[in-house]
Amino acid sequence: MDDVFQGFNNWLDIKTMPNGKRRVIKAAVTLFSRQGFDKTSTSQIAQESQMSQATIFKYFRSKKELLLFIIKPMIENILPTTQRILQDNHDGLISWVHFLVNDRYHFLSRNRDAAIILISQVLIDEQVRGDAFG
Repeated sequence: MDDVFQGFNNWLDIKTMPNGKRRVIKAAVTLFSRQGFDKTSTSQIAQESQMSQATIFKYFRSKKELLLFIIKPMIENILPTTQRILQDNHDGLISWVHFLVNDRYHFLSRNRDAAIILISQVLIDEQVRGDAFG
């Protein structure tokens, strides 16, 4: 079985967008994962990205919209991949469990910061939880 979604940073690097927007997103990922969404201000994101707050709000109407932009690719790619693995596996339960644990471990290792943001927000934010689990 293959790993469909290689990583958030890879996705971000190949996604077509202005460089300023990319810098804002990378700064937000760093700060949200380190400090948490609620404890991170847009002025901190502006400082970390070396962009102005006006630039942040040019691309995202709110800090929450920026958060959702970060976690949406994770939600769209983690859960469907897991579902596909369940459907495509015909090698038995032990093989499936081994693959799933190994694959998701490597996925989370490669996407540590984005995964921290997703998991923490799923635990505390109803909107994110609804997006993740329908």
